Amino acid sequence: MALLSLSLDELRTRTSLKWRHYPADVLPMWVAEMDVAMHPAVRETLLGAIDRGDTGYPDGTAYAEAFAAMAAARWDWQLDVPAQVRRAGDVMNSVLAVLEATTSPGDAVVINPPVYPPFQMVVSGYRRTITEAPLTAAGRLDLATLEAAFAGPDHPRAYLLCSPHNPTGAVHTAAELTAVMELAARYDVRVVVDEIHACLVDP
Repeated sequence: MALLSLSLDELRTRTSLKWRHYPADVLPMWVAEMDVAMHPAVRETLLGAIDRGDTGYPDGTAYAEAFAAMAAARWDWQLDVPAQVRRAGDVMNSVLAVLEATTSPGDAVVINPPVYPPFQMVVSGYRRTITEAPLTAAGRLDLATLEAAFAGPDHPRAYLLCSPHNPTGAVHTAAELTAVMELAARYDVRVVVDEIHACLVDP
């Protein structure tokens, strides 16, 4: 089956919230849920696990090691798996865990609106405050605005960065990201990065 071979009628037979919640004249496009056929290798692996009854909690470091190998091949990023890589079931739960470990209730966290709405929910829902450093009209990071936010009266303890940016799709440049790191070091701001879509960017 080709990945892009699913028809709209086939998609509407799915039982997910995306395809069951809305009336038939609505085409939902609100969630990162792939409207393609499952890749054969993924399907075969899942079916094999089900056939074996191998559906318990995972153990070991195979997943982390696979990620580290991909990161080395794609980005020349060398990772120490035991020290630097942790499995997690959800991006925003991971973001929350890092924010809870690096900030305290009442601390300010910088975000770049317009941005993925759960950023705001996680920050404000866990007793942190939001400091905004909006993107430029062209959808790029505004480094002057970001520095003003870091240096401002809120004294933010963390910066929640989406890279590539969601929803604009902006891919931050190496120069922009280097400048972000320099600003963060200067103002003692922890940078927490959601890079869930990084693999969609050409290396």
